[in-house]
Amino acid sequence: MKSFFIFLCSFLILNNLEAQNYVIEGVVKDLQNGAPIKKAQVFVNNEIEKSVITDENGKFRIENSSKDSVVLHIQMIGYENFQKNYVLKSNEPRFVFAELHPKSNFIKEVDIKSQRKAKLTMEEISTQKIEVKTEQVNPSGNIENLLKFQGLGVGGNNELGSQYNVRGGSFDENLVYVNDYEVYRPQLMRSAQQEGLSFANSNLVNNMKFSSGGFKAEYGDKLSSVLDIEYKKPKKWGGSIEAGLMGINAHLEGNVDNDFTWLSGFRYRDNSYLLSSQEIKGVYQPQFLDFQNYITYKLHDAFTIDWLVNVSSNRFKLIPADRQTNFGLVNFALTYRVKYDGLELDKYSNFMNGFGMNLALSPNFKLRYSNSYYYIDESQTFDIQGQYSLGEIETDVNSSNYQNFKSVLGAGGFQNWGRDRYQATMSHNTFSGNLLLGKHHLKFGYTNKSELLKMYVNEWDRVDSADYNIPAATDKIIFPYVAKANTEIKGIRHEFYLQESFSKDLDSSRRIGFTIGLRGNYWNVNKEWFISPRFQAFYMPLKNKRLTLNMAVGSYNQQPFFRELLNEYAVLNTSVKSQKSLHYIAGAEYIFKWFGRPFKFTSEAYYKHLWDVNTYQYNNVLVRYKANNQTIAYAKGIDLRLNGEVVKNAESWVNISFMDTKEYTGDIFTKYLDSLGNTYINPNSSSAKIVDSFAYNRGFIPRQSNQFFTLNMYYQDYFPRFPNYKVHLSFIYASGLPFGPPNSEINRNTFTMTPYKRLDIGFSATLRDEQKINEGAKPFLKAVKSIWATVEIFNILDFENQVGVSWIRDFDNNQFAVPNNLTGRRINARMVFKF
Repeated sequence: MKSFFIFLCSFLILNNLEAQNYVIEGVVKDLQNGAPIKKAQVFVNNEIEKSVITDENGKFRIENSSKDSVVLHIQMIGYENFQKNYVLKSNEPRFVFAELHPKSNFIKEVDIKSQRKAKLTMEEISTQKIEVKTEQVNPSGNIENLLKFQGLGVGGNNELGSQYNVRGGSFDENLVYVNDYEVYRPQLMRSAQQEGLSFANSNLVNNMKFSSGGFKAEYGDKLSSVLDIEYKKPKKWGGSIEAGLMGINAHLEGNVDNDFTWLSGFRYRDNSYLLSSQEIKGVYQPQFLDFQNYITYKLHDAFTIDWLVNVSSNRFKLIPADRQTNFGLVNFALTYRVKYDGLELDKYSNFMNGFGMNLALSPNFKLRYSNSYYYIDESQTFDIQGQYSLGEIETDVNSSNYQNFKSVLGAGGFQNWGRDRYQATMSHNTFSGNLLLGKHHLKFGYTNKSELLKMYVNEWDRVDSADYNIPAATDKIIFPYVAKANTEIKGIRHEFYLQESFSKDLDSSRRIGFTIGLRGNYWNVNKEWFISPRFQAFYMPLKNKRLTLNMAVGSYNQQPFFRELLNEYAVLNTSVKSQKSLHYIAGAEYIFKWFGRPFKFTSEAYYKHLWDVNTYQYNNVLVRYKANNQTIAYAKGIDLRLNGEVVKNAESWVNISFMDTKEYTGDIFTKYLDSLGNTYINPNSSSAKIVDSFAYNRGFIPRQSNQFFTLNMYYQDYFPRFPNYKVHLSFIYASGLPFGPPNSEINRNTFTMTPYKRLDIGFSATLRDEQKINEGAKPFLKAVKSIWATVEIFNILDFENQVGVSWIRDFDNNQFAVPNNLTGRRINARMVFKF
């Protein structure tokens, strides 16, 4: 039929060439979905004034004066320009079938993904691309905050730091790489307000990839996730300066003849303005700064080197004054008030030097050697004393005693004292290779890690209630918590991997791909080997290439680091083995259009079986382990994500997660039964006679990170007539985390905190763009590409979110869980100059 149509067109053209020298007919279609493109502009050479427009079916016919060579141009808004040369013989007709590439300047992830579907690879399926948006509202200022809105299964109930949970794992279970160099989490940090700046600098980032589980063998040995960050290789000179109420960021970049590139970034942040909105009032002096430099140099077409340096210094000082926390019920409103004395001083210094050499033996065979050196020095000094009162508060606005104590339930004091230090010197040597053999992609690597780790811990807590020390004793003072350690570990880790990726077209409408890999590791401290097979696959079943199915299965282990070797009382156990898990993941991705705009829906269901688990508890962001490998656990759930242009030319994300994670320790407890039929953990708690006792096993209990429901939404919009004025809104709702009373293993994780709710909003305006600046601008402004300003309102609804609880006793020895709340409403302003 098509041949007949071409023949008929040619016959008609030949019979109508008396007045024309040539005729070009054709059809214009969308490369992505094959749909005809109407109203596209078609012309030859530069004769745009003689252009024609395609009809409803994408067809066109164009005639012109005689020339034996022409250049055909096809243009359409939203598509790449089509241009092709044609040589014509006298009176020869020509039929053209043109496919235009879709393009977008606003929604990179959806459009790029849809364009490359025809040649989809395992690299694109096994990791999610994270869009780096520097204008996004972000109280912490850390780039990891983006994962909550764009990653699958990511949670985190603390806006002050960069720590995050993935599918039931702890903060320590997440791998982070920057340009293939591993990034380490602070070991001593007890609260997110101490952390300051994370390693990654958003001004330097070119690309971010994230996997929520089931990741490939080339990535290291953690239980939950991988964040792979790649810094830019600049193509020209540029830079930026950002100044706001909470700090200054600046960066410079350059390129010399495409052989030498450099990228430098400086950050300074002071969170005292944000921290002053917390319930603990006092003098906050947080000062966080870092400097990074990334250089690449091409010595030869086949040989390049790269160098990454990071120097950071995070210092946190707090002189607390007082605190008031109101909680309880409407008809039983309580208040907890504290007067403080003392101070806290913390220092976190980090130096990292990474050097790499890249050798291309051929276009398809590349080798790399890299060395990274780390020196980490952390110290904490705190001696905080407090005198507290706990009582019922007067809520009657007509009472003269309004907002004051109606009755005092308890009073006492406490003291938290600590002198901690952690030092680490580490060196990583990595050899890796990358080989393309037809449709097969082979990767292999070996890493040797030498470590010298030192930890000094000296902490104790003292609690007083009604002038009596708790626990009470007649001849001595007993401290409820004491942790002491002075240890050193010197070890070597060996890691290796081998993996192959393969993808092919089964026919014109179906594509399949897989990655199979093997990873192994050994640590000479606990003398444990572990071999980890991993497998990922995808299948594209439809002609329109909009649907992709994927799955992953593999085993993962996490060799213990220093914190995992120390139990909650800082007792070292070097025989602790790695925690282990099996991942089973199945997912789907579907690209579609809604109201004429592109969207992508992603879903994944997962099940993780874990064994040799070290049970842990959170204290804000400090993770304390049992260090005994005596627990099994599981995590299961489903993650859903929808992203696209809710508003034209502005991309938004919605993430929804449902999760259940529990653990089984096998602990056996004794319960007592009195003559009235009541059961007790402590037999002295009963006023009646104890008549029986029995063994009690709690079975599977919620893990510390168990969060049934999480909703993360990021939305952006702009004024239709003024697109330079934008609004950015982020909203988080997450179910409360479990918790329990201290030193009560039988009641561990029995209760649940209130849900985490947060709404942040930001307004940004491009004050001047490059075009306007260059028109009659002053000399110092001619180099500036853009100037834009942002006003951000953090926690606009002033939700009170819990990060933990303080347990306080009343006069009758009853315990109350007093919530420790996070930051309140705050306004921030920033100005950004890009040049």
